[in-house]
Amino acid sequence: MATFTKLTTGSRGGEVRRLQTRLNARGADLAVDGVFGAATRDAVKKYQSANGLLPDGVVGDKTWGRLLEGTPATLPGAPARGTGDTTQPVGPGLSVQTASGGGQVSRHTADALSAFESGYTPGASVTEAEQAWQAVRAGGPGDYTSPYAAELEELSGRMAGRDPFSYDLENDPLYRQYRDQYLNLGRRAMADTMGRAAGLTGGYSSSYGQNVGQQAYDEYLQQLNGKVPELYSLALDRYNAEGDELDRQYRRLSDAEAAAYARWRDAVGDYNDAEAAAYRRYADERDADYGRWSDMLDYWRRRANDESDAWWKQTQWDYQLGRDAVADQQWERQFALRAAGKSGSSSGGSSRGGSSGSGKNAADSAASHTGSYTGPVVHVPPYGYVPAHVARDMVARGELEWVMKDDHRTPLTDAEGNPIARARKSPYHGSFTALN
Repeated sequence: MATFTKLTTGSRGGEVRRLQTRLNARGADLAVDGVFGAATRDAVKKYQSANGLLPDGVVGDKTWGRLLEGTPATLPGAPARGTGDTTQPVGPGLSVQTASGGGQVSRHTADALSAFESGYTPGASVTEAEQAWQAVRAGGPGDYTSPYAAELEELSGRMAGRDPFSYDLENDPLYRQYRDQYLNLGRRAMADTMGRAAGLTGGYSSSYGQNVGQQAYDEYLQQLNGKVPELYSLALDRYNAEGDELDRQYRRLSDAEAAAYARWRDAVGDYNDAEAAAYRRYADERDADYGRWSDMLDYWRRRANDESDAWWKQTQWDYQLGRDAVADQQWERQFALRAAGKSGSSSGGSSRGGSSGSGKNAADSAASHTGSYTGPVVHVPPYGYVPAHVARDMVARGELEWVMKDDHRTPLTDAEGNPIARARKSPYHGSFTALN
């Protein structure tokens, strides 16, 4: 059977706030802080006194039951409640209603029990907690949407679509620049050389002049060809640098994508925690509310049973009183008839004697062994009985010792209920001699 939460000085939490709220509704003026302090204890005592309960300041089943009733007594000094069904135990003359067991209960109890037996209805606090939970559920972060997906896809396509490295001199603008420069220098050198050679021959051209001029020109062509490996390396470096830049851009976007996803995961985790906490609050409030309903249902069922039992007991008592009154009247009439029909001398002789008791108790049995003494005795086998006060003195002197049961704490008794002692010395002419 469900019970209420027991509260006393020092208790804390929601049940204390519930108690303070109930007491305030009955005329108290408490801060609803969830702390069972001196003020709350004093208010509880006043309420208990006003409701015929033991004013011990401890809130147990009886105090909770009264606090959670529909119309309990208020605190002294609080506004009086309206007239309604009595909360006293049912008895003759009270407003009653027949219970299922055939007894009768007060209308107040019957109505309250009917209301609770109609079924559980969640309270406002449960509804509010459920609405808060549903609001949290509706505010989830949703599915993840990447803010960098398009850029990552574009970069990935560029990286995968790059042609393998190849070098074309004619399409290298730097090579063409070098080529034009070296060809001009070569032609100039060839002209200068041929001019100097002609000066040596009196201004006439000669094969020598053409040869040395061509050599000067070829030297510049060789210098141009020497630039090709350098230009190739530069072109390869540019190709690799472009690839590295694409890779850096992709990694940078990937890091940003990972950070965005982590933030979404954190939001999901926070949402799940908040949703779980809101659900726990809802479930706890629902369970507590259902428990309070179940407690009250049990309370009103017990109260209805108690009132029904009280009604039956009162009914049976009244019936027995009536029967006794009838029997007394019948006996008085019969006695008067006998007294009128018989003489006074024939009565009384047979009414005395013969009924002085047929059995002996422990004191009677002791008297048979201890003379005219009729007080409590102690059995000392095989010597007989001694008065209890004498036995205690003999135990103190070491002449007797008590015979104990197996627990070594309870004295063993004989069939007549007399304690048993064991003689440590044997009686002889009123005194004891040592046993051999």
